[in-house]
Amino acid sequence: SIIGPDNNIMGVSMLSFSSDNIDLESAKDNFDMGYKQLSEVELKKIEENLAKQKDEVKKSGTELMKVRANSTWEFVEGPGTSAWFKWRDKFGGELAVLAGRAKFNIKVKVSDNPMENRGIAEKLTEKILEKCHK
Repeated sequence: SIIGPDNNIMGVSMLSFSSDNIDLESAKDNFDMGYKQLSEVELKKIEENLAKQKDEVKKSGTELMKVRANSTWEFVEGPGTSAWFKWRDKFGGELAVLAGRAKFNIKVKVSDNPMENRGIAEKLTEKILEKCHK
């Protein structure tokens, strides 16, 4: 049963571009690092780097890593250079896309079906990339 209104959404957000000073493979690796499941070795390296920081940076970094540990993004084959999708029942789906040096997010909630929303986000991504290449 729905307690209140279920506000559907669809939008593009967080458009940004990486510097020309970084090669495309490094840009992809950095992008993927923000979404993939981190290995024990990667987590240990992050913890070691945080331990070297000032208290304020260490505290905020540790809190960010707690949030990051509970975040589940799924790799999506196809759109852009790299893409990751997550679903939350309350907020819907979000597709994070890297296309060359451009990064953006597609947010979609048109139903309670994660796969339907993911499909729509992928189609929107394709349309955006088509427009960018014209």
